Amino acid sequence: MGGLFGGGAKAPDTSKQEALQEKQEARTKRQEAEEQRRLAAQVAARRTGGMRSLLSPERQNARTGLSTKLGGTE
Repeated sequence: MGGLFGGGAKAPDTSKQEALQEKQEARTKRQEAEEQRRLAAQVAARRTGGMRSLLSPERQNARTGLSTKLGGTE
């Protein structure tokens, strides 16, 4: 009957669990930030890609297959 009148056990020590939870939250924040950077890099790569790589001076025949008119051949 000691529990009914305040003579119960002490609360369990949760400092270890709190520390683990803080580490997990920090890890999750780092992962989310890395994911955001990766997605931003993908968007930037899509935005700047395209014809630039096709017309690179490193290619021997860079303009092969390209026409000067929008709707037709050559």
